[in-house]
Amino acid sequence: MRQGLRTTRIWRVWVAAAAINGFLGVAGGAVAAHAPEGRFSPQALAWLETAAGIGAVHAVALLGVAALHGAGLGRPRLVASAGWAFVVGTALFCGGLYAMALGAGGLPRPFVPIGGACLLAGWAMLLAYALLAGSESKGCGGAGDG
Repeated sequence: MRQGLRTTRIWRVWVAAAAINGFLGVAGGAVAAHAPEGRFSPQALAWLETAAGIGAVHAVALLGVAALHGAGLGRPRLVASAGWAFVVGTALFCGGLYAMALGAGGLPRPFVPIGGACLLAGWAMLLAYALLAGSESKGCGGAGDG
C-alpha cells in the first residue's frame, strides 16, 4: 500500500491559498516593475513590492503547511492554525498594501499591522510545531536516538 499525503479539504485550502498568494505575488511584482513611469508614487511602488515579496514567501510557507498537514505528523491543529494565520495575515497585510498602492487611501492602513501580527503568529506556531513534534514519538531515529 502506497503512503503519501492525505488530500483532505483543508489540504486543498492550503494549496489553493498558496496558488493565490503566488499568483498575486508575481502579478504585484510585475505591476511594480513594468508600470509606466509616474503611474505610481515611490511609496506606492514600495507597497506593491513589499506585498508581492511577502505574498510569494507565504505562498511557499502555505505549501509547507499543506505538506505537513497532509503527512499527518505531529500536531495537526497547530499546523492548521499556522496555515489560517498565514491566510488571514496575507489577506490583511498584502491586501492592505495592494489596496493602498492602487489608490484606496488610508482606509486599509490599520489592517496592515494586524496582518503582520498574524503572519508572525503563523511562524511562531510552525516553530512550536517543530519543537513539539518530537515529543509525541519515542526513539524514532532522531539525532539523539542512539
